[in-house]
Amino acid sequence: SCGAVIWGGAYDPYLADLRAVAHLPVVGPGEASLFVARLIGSRLTILTSETGAAGVNAMLTRVQLKPDTVVARPMKTTVRKILANISEAHRVIRETAAAAIREDNADVLMLGSMTQGTLGIAPALRTELGVPVLDPLVIAIQAAEQVAGARGM
Repeated sequence: SCGAVIWGGAYDPYLADLRAVAHLPVVGPGEASLFVARLIGSRLTILTSETGAAGVNAMLTRVQLKPDTVVARPMKTTVRKILANISEAHRVIRETAAAAIREDNADVLMLGSMTQGTLGIAPALRTELGVPVLDPLVIAIQAAEQVAGARGM
């Protein structure tokens, strides 16, 4: 048995559709991360891939509980390129994150794909840049655990 489901996309594509037919709670990684970002900051930048920016912007129009200012900052890479060259992906993410703090005045950063969450880069970015860096993969897992626990699962 299962107490909750995590929908597998950092910007929650088709989340409402899935919730409409699911018989258990569905956690959206983007939605949950935006809620956490609202609790800890007021200026969030989401580090997304070039192809993910449209999806992130669509999510931002749907989700109401988010920081006052949210910027979707596309990185000059794709998810496929991230997976093909992890060290290059780390470099691109670091450069984009530093630019977000410098140019967007971000006080919170969010990894914009579940793939970025698998790289283990969030702790290093927190240390290097001195701001919270949200990993939607970790947040979604923790939210699903809490939901399942609340349901007695």
